Amino acid sequence: MTETSYFSGFVDALDPVEAEAPAPRLADPGAERLPFDLLDDRRFEVLAYRLKCAEFGTDARPTLMQGVKDRGRDVIVYSSKGKVVQIVQCKRLLTRMTAPAVRQELLKVALHAFLQPDILGEGPVSYELWCPGGLTEPAAEVFSRWPTLWTEASLKSDAEEVIGEYAGFKSVVWADAKDFVTTPFRDVIRPVQRHGVDLAIKVRACPDIYAAFFQTNVVVGLGEAEAAFRKIMAEMTQMTDNDAKHLVDRVASFRSDQRLMMLSAFVLGLSPQLVGRFEPHEFEEFVTHAIQATTGIMKTVTAACTRLAAEAAKDFRESARPTNSAITHFFSQTLTTSMLARMTAMMPAGKKMQPKLAEWAQLPFSERLGWNTREMWDSYQRCLAGYDPKKHRPGSDPEFRFRIAKKALDGATTFEQFEKNLKMAKEKHGPELEKRHDAYMALVPEQILVVTDTLTALDSKALMDRMVETMGVLEVMRKGGSVRNE
Repeated sequence: MTETSYFSGFVDALDPVEAEAPAPRLADPGAERLPFDLLDDRRFEVLAYRLKCAEFGTDARPTLMQGVKDRGRDVIVYSSKGKVVQIVQCKRLLTRMTAPAVRQELLKVALHAFLQPDILGEGPVSYELWCPGGLTEPAAEVFSRWPTLWTEASLKSDAEEVIGEYAGFKSVVWADAKDFVTTPFRDVIRPVQRHGVDLAIKVRACPDIYAAFFQTNVVVGLGEAEAAFRKIMAEMTQMTDNDAKHLVDRVASFRSDQRLMMLSAFVLGLSPQLVGRFEPHEFEEFVTHAIQATTGIMKTVTAACTRLAAEAAKDFRESARPTNSAITHFFSQTLTTSMLARMTAMMPAGKKMQPKLAEWAQLPFSERLGWNTREMWDSYQRCLAGYDPKKHRPGSDPEFRFRIAKKALDGATTFEQFEKNLKMAKEKHGPELEKRHDAYMALVPEQILVVTDTLTALDSKALMDRMVETMGVLEVMRKGGSVRNE
């Protein structure tokens, strides 16, 4: 093949010098995502290549592009018969990838296939975009709604930009290529997005690859897990209530060599011998289900508390009727940020991942309220500048934002005046707002422990009675009542 061939520049194995070159292993903070952004571009591509080698084994032949080049593919996987079955493009970006950028990456492959029709054959060919930084919502829709959004109208400007930027496409005319790109290519390619959490699970499912790039183990050692469990049990046995006794009895009923620790979850009843024989996709599902119980509940709690913050701010506005409209907006943001600071602190390495929220949690309420005055002023100014009564109809989004900003500014034409008005409102309503803030934060959990079991209320009368009691308490709370703690 010629040097301009789509397949040129690929090797079946890492160059020995590159493979043996020392490279620092990154610390794993223990979060759902691994620090892929701290890898350089080449290390990230090598990671992708090694994962594909582990995934396919001897059933297919992954190849790796030599050096870092932006040609729309970093790893190509061939079947045992030499047919291209998968293309991997690595995008180690610090920000979310946009829809135009996603379309341009796919267009590079499409235009190469237009110039060299035998690249993809009759398909299907999986195209994986590895983007740990994530995608914007419009970009994600390119994948989720494929091929609905892959149209000539949506591609024209992006295609012309790609053709103009890359010398390899200097002979391409969009008018000639568009039919191939929008029909045969669309029918052959199968785009798949791989985000940060997805990739972290894949890496952790391959301990040897994980250990080559990161500095902690996927699974906590059995001895360490057992020691942690014994500590929990020792603390729980000091309790006298029936719930604690039930949990202690259940934990003690499992053999000590069948207790595994998976990031944020203890899994009891499975032997290391069994889990050690899981296929990569089975282990991936196992880890996902193990950690989703807590993270899923945290997601639900965060969404509910966000709604409750808005309701608390609305209740303040309707009962106190402050003359300064902006104070309600600031109060709503203060509640939400206080909640997020507490919820984030629960996450593995949460304080390290969000240091500003950790700092926020240490501030007194008086400093939290109005902490982003300048930011809000700038936001209101953008809302005013973005509205044109000749272009935007009443009820349109720009017109609606204009009215909100106008009301919040309350006649203030300078930042100094806006800040002064807000300060006066804080002095007037501060004590009441702090009281409401404390009442709201009393609802936000400081820690969450989820215990799930194959023994259910359907198997135990005691558990059924306890569940009925719990549902009764929740029903009272829904009706606005209160429950006395015994």
